[in-house]
Amino acid sequence: MEFVRVRQRNRRHQFTYSLQQVKELMRWLIQNIYVVNGGECRRQRRGIPMGTNAGPGICNLYLYYYESRYIDGLIADGESQKAEECHITFRLIDDVQSVDNPNYESLIQCYPQFLQLNDTTLETGGTNFLGMNITQNQDHKIMVRVHDKRKEFPFKVVRYPHLDSEIPSDLPYGVFTGLTHRHDRICTEREDFVRESADLAATLCDKGNKEQTDKIICFLRGEEREEQGGRLEEILQNSIR
Repeated sequence: MEFVRVRQRNRRHQFTYSLQQVKELMRWLIQNIYVVNGGECRRQRRGIPMGTNAGPGICNLYLYYYESRYIDGLIADGESQKAEECHITFRLIDDVQSVDNPNYESLIQCYPQFLQLNDTTLETGGTNFLGMNITQNQDHKIMVRVHDKRKEFPFKVVRYPHLDSEIPSDLPYGVFTGLTHRHDRICTEREDFVRESADLAATLCDKGNKEQTDKIICFLRGEEREEQGGRLEEILQNSIR
């Protein structure tokens, strides 16, 4: 009998489960998903329980089973070349990004038929993937910038709580520094990094966070932005050190 040993983080206790128990726990989780909305309690009969800690892992393992079976089948049939051509095809949960893979159409056939795959390739030839807009310029250089799908909605999305809601006063600054790190990791062009960071700082300021963002916002508004805009990137970079 196979066993799985689990140690809770920051605790000395250890729990040992048999493989059968793990299967039963996963089955119970997937089959007992309930959502309360409008005074009604509904049971979700299809899909993985998103919002739970185990949800992303279960989804990744579920789809990996089909992908692994597809790759193993190619190798077993002596088609190792086709398997190697998938080396820059990536997936995270339900988002798949495939680059220069001539067998992509064959690959996606490995997934269950009830899963609907939508081609999100843009008319310009680029794509949006995991919060990134990926394109290429006239010199065939890969360009990456932040993509926020909430900005495409036909309504305004409320972002971040107002400081009057009694959140810790230093929390907005932590949000700013964390997301600025993200912008820096994603953006390949200085202008995109500055624009995203400036938009974030202005949004936080509108939420009553002037005390935390005054040293940044003062360079983002009115004439000061034009006169000292060249210093904007330096200020944003210094704010995350």
